[in-house]
Formats: sequence, C-alpha cells, structure tokens
Amino acid sequence: MTGFAVTLRRAVNRLNVRRSEFFRLSKIILLVVAAFGLYLLIKGIGRKAASARKDDVPAAKPVESMVACAHCDVNLPESEALADNGRFFCGEAHKRLGGR
Repeated sequence: MTGFAVTLRRAVNRLNVRRSEFFRLSKIILLVVAAFGLYLLIKGIGRKAASARKDDVPAAKPVESMVACAHCDVNLPESEALADNGRFFCGEAHKRLGGR
C-alpha cells in the first residue's frame, strides 16, 4: 500500500470506525479523486481545442479601397479594377466603351 493509504488506515483505526464504514469512506474519496481527474482531463482537452481554433483563424486581409466602374457604377476593389486616365472600369468591355 502507498504511504497515504497506510496513514488513512491508521487514522481510521484510531477513530474505531467499523470496517464497512472505512470502505464506504474510501469509495467516496476514490470517487472524488476520479471526478477531479476527469475534470482536469476535460479542461485540458478544452484548452487544446480552443488553441487549435485560434490557430485555424486566417489572418485578416488588409483593408482595400473600393472604386466604382465609370461605366456601370459597380463597386469593386481597386486591385481588381482596370484604370484608364484616372477612371476605373470593372472589365475590358466597359473600358472600351468608356465612361458615361
């Protein structure tokens, strides 16, 4: 037996507790220890899952200015627009047609 169990048994013997009461007490202590271990296990798994979710979030893209097509007024990101003489177009066709 471990040191803790021996100490517990001696303490119980000093209190003149019946053998059945000792085993009932030891079952309760074992149940409390098992519940605490289960709590720590679940807490550890939850912490790992939370950190995994945090790592899965992609970095936010930088904010980009939006421009309107000079022909149809559709808004699109400046990086996707076609520029011509300071005006922006949504595609080649509207660039050829020119602004309104």
